[in-house]
Amino acid sequence: MKNKKIISVLLAASMMFGLAACGSDSSSGNDADNERVTTEAETEDSEETTSETTTESEEPTESTLREPEGPVESEFFTDFENMSFTYNGNTYTLGVSTLQDLIDDGVELSGLDAASDIVDSQSTYYAGFSIELIPYRSATMTVANYTDEELPASDCVITSLSVESIREIPEGTIEFNFPDLFTAEDLVNSAGEPDNLNEFEISDGTPFAIYTYEQSSEIYYGYRRYEYTFENGVIDDISMSYIP
Repeated sequence: MKNKKIISVLLAASMMFGLAACGSDSSSGNDADNERVTTEAETEDSEETTSETTTESEEPTESTLREPEGPVESEFFTDFENMSFTYNGNTYTLGVSTLQDLIDDGVELSGLDAASDIVDSQSTYYAGFSIELIPYRSATMTVANYTDEELPASDCVITSLSVESIREIPEGTIEFNFPDLFTAEDLVNSAGEPDNLNEFEISDGTPFAIYTYEQSSEIYYGYRRYEYTFENGVIDDISMSYIP
């Protein structure tokens, strides 16, 4: 009788250990399955995020070029007596307006660290002053001291202005006393043949032409200039420089 009890106890204990082992295996299996599901979900999310990020970074940025809408006429393409430009509603004239005039009007200029530099008498100062018109496109300028005394750069008159890629710049951002969008044919019809013409092609075969109009200085050895650069016959860069 005692032996039967012992056997019964042993059988019961064996069954309990078996059930515990099964429960442990099942729990481990479930944990492993959960880990696989979580890992797979994270991997899919990571792949989707990477794919989306890659797609966004590969989107190209294109600039919109303005196009002439028709023939343009102006008598001011070679107005050497009033070489001016307008920015933020204020008009500045080469040889008259100073760098300080722009500063007083609140124009944000690069290169202002050099505004206090002393410029020798009767000399031009090249310091890279510029106005950002749009990102990566600026109007650059130089100043000069035509007096017989030293002056800070801020008190010197503006003597040149150059604007590149004018067709990328929204209409009205910077203005001249002539239209800012025209063809080489429009220019010649209005101002006549240039004093100098330089035609060339870049590596991809795109034709360029630089039309230069000049007027001799009454005081110095040199010229006032309007320089117009055309790409495929349409204006691209506008530059003007003044000397008394």
